[in-house]
Amino acid sequence: MAVKGLCLQTSYNQRENRENSSRARPYVDECVNSSPCDSANGMCENSGGSYVCSCNSGYELDGDGSACNDIDECASAPCLHGGRCADEVNSYTCTCADGYTGTRCETDIDECALEPCMHGGTCTDGVNSYTCACVLGYTGSSCETDIDECASNPCMNGGSCADEVNYFTCACVNGSIGTLCGTTECGDGTVCHNGGSCTNPGPCDCVTGFNGTMCETDIDYCSTTPCMNGGICIDEVNNFTCNCAAGYKGDTCQTVLCDLSNCQNGGTCTPFGQPCNCPPGFTGDLCENAPQGLSNGAIIVLALGIFGFVLVFLSLVCFVFVQGFRRNQAMKPMLAEAQYDYSICRNRGVYVNESLKGSRDYESIQERRYAVGQALDRLRETNALNNSVDQFLVHY
Repeated sequence: MAVKGLCLQTSYNQRENRENSSRARPYVDECVNSSPCDSANGMCENSGGSYVCSCNSGYELDGDGSACNDIDECASAPCLHGGRCADEVNSYTCTCADGYTGTRCETDIDECALEPCMHGGTCTDGVNSYTCACVLGYTGSSCETDIDECASNPCMNGGSCADEVNYFTCACVNGSIGTLCGTTECGDGTVCHNGGSCTNPGPCDCVTGFNGTMCETDIDYCSTTPCMNGGICIDEVNNFTCNCAAGYKGDTCQTVLCDLSNCQNGGTCTPFGQPCNCPPGFTGDLCENAPQGLSNGAIIVLALGIFGFVLVFLSLVCFVFVQGFRRNQAMKPMLAEAQYDYSICRNRGVYVNESLKGSRDYESIQERRYAVGQALDRLRETNALNNSVDQFLVHY
């Protein structure tokens, strides 16, 4: 039995395409052939007839996508509290300011952790520092020093002082008694206080700062109110101290402190806490005192200057007056001698200013020209016309 079949005609091009597709293509590594990527800081990946560049950690591709640039990890300012940043590959290092620690200098170092305050002092942490509040009887930045209560020689009448913590004791001699050996019993029943010594006869001989028959009265040095500007006076033996109000200093609180804002009249405050530096002419702690007028020397110089100016001005006025007078005197003979007959000159075509006409008549033009020439010569000699006459010539 014959089987009918279907015959499919295939074009030549279709057969060729199938044959070409069946052949194995050769493998081409684009990264090897062209080496387009940054091999030092990145890598190249072949991708189906093309390539892709990538960078190592800490680097990024530049604009053309081939070179790898180091990423600046310090650009975001990661270091805190004034720390200095040093960029590294895919990392950074912070150099911290004094008083701080940590990867980013984020931690304030606790200077009190080592308990620097001695003898029971209380520590307060600061930035790269600490302060100690010492118990009574000690002083110093770490409360390391025992205050010598005997330094002020509190024992009187030759008594010897023994220093203790926050107190002292006196060993009295020569019959003196009391905490400070300040009381002396005299043989006649008199008792001298506060270091006074017995005298025979008479009252006690008191030390400086005390008075009274038995030296019983402490002289009050605050009675005269020596502290200024609201300062509080504290009376002491033969002395006083002032606790100054804010903004003042000095033994009697006499100096006003500047605070960078209260200097007046252009004064400047340097350094902080000292009186203001005042511009010339101003005085006072805050430059508040304006100049009080000119000094005697300045007044004398000013007066001499004014007198000299007036003298020069008067001399100039006199000179101008004399020159004007001489000019007028020189013009008189010229006007008297240089006269023209206006009508004759007009008929002959000669113009002459009528101000030159006078009482004298000349018989000819030549005589008139001669007279005018003589007058102008005299005028040149006196220089009355400031050399302007020299600009024209007269022939006679």
